[in-house]
Amino acid sequence: LLDMDFELGDDADGDRPTKKQKVEKSASSKEKDEVHYPLLGPEVQGELMAAPATERLELINELLDQKADPVQDFKCDKYQLHILKAVTMDELGKHGQALPEWEATVDFAVKNFPPLDEMTIALRVQAALCALSCITDEKDRANAKRHANEALKMHDALFGGGSTRFRKRYDKEFSCRLRPIPEATASANVKELFG
Repeated sequence: LLDMDFELGDDADGDRPTKKQKVEKSASSKEKDEVHYPLLGPEVQGELMAAPATERLELINELLDQKADPVQDFKCDKYQLHILKAVTMDELGKHGQALPEWEATVDFAVKNFPPLDEMTIALRVQAALCALSCITDEKDRANAKRHANEALKMHDALFGGGSTRFRKRYDKEFSCRLRPIPEATASANVKELFG
């Protein structure tokens, strides 16, 4: 209403103005009204994941290194890129480089999602499995257990049922082979971390 230009009409007697068509907005006004969306929608993520792993990693790193326009710089884009980078690093067998990416996504989720968000649980599961894949000492094992215990605790608070229900609900996630390790090792890792 405030942007409308009112004029007296030709046939008006001067008592009431009639509404004139909206005047074309200036370019700066249009920019302010322009809606901005995250860049990494499902289509872009699908295209990235369709690329071979080494090429995908290069593309992800380029996107992470790009300086974005402050208006178009969405934290959720960086979060999604870190997930894709972690998946890619795990796929390439670079678990030691994947773990900080998983942990960055967990930190983002803890800070920005509701306290008991199911996505945070899934991220902690992947962080735990990745950490167990690159153990060099007991500190690494403790880190893996910390992520696993937090995932179990959050899941139990949300859904109950302890580790039995947790393992049933996450069976598909456990069977998804992100890491190039033998199936027997992957099963042993799940059993060690989640009972």
